[in-house]
Amino acid sequence: MNLLIIEGPHASSAGHAPMLAPRAVRGLQSQARARGHTVFHCHCPSVDALLTGLRAGTSLDARMLLLDSGDIAANDPGLPALRETLDHLSMPYIEVHDDSAQVLETYLDLRHAPLATVVFNRDRPGGHALALSIALRRLAMPASSV
Repeated sequence: MNLLIIEGPHASSAGHAPMLAPRAVRGLQSQARARGHTVFHCHCPSVDALLTGLRAGTSLDARMLLLDSGDIAANDPGLPALRETLDHLSMPYIEVHDDSAQVLETYLDLRHAPLATVVFNRDRPGGHALALSIALRRLAMPASSV
């Protein structure tokens, strides 16, 4: 089964990288592979790229999405398209953030809400690891109990 991790734009700041380190991504992929799943990772440096990644993700036949939307301004012109894309997503998703101000529900009125929202302040790799654990546990459940 395929899982997809999409990272949106993150501003570089002291001690924080603009994307997950390759070592962290490999760790997540290894953890999923041990449970029989494949993880695809996509870093999107802009809201437009994030939208493209979300739309392209459906072609991977992914069963679950870990979405780290990143630093998106509340007045970003791409927000209506992001809301529309998430509302029509064909798979469940888990939001992952390293800052509670990034949670999409704070400024998007979503009809297709996330399965879970993980906020692991100032620890993006830790948040992704926790979200992946939730996703793997959920995917292991029989379809009748989901």
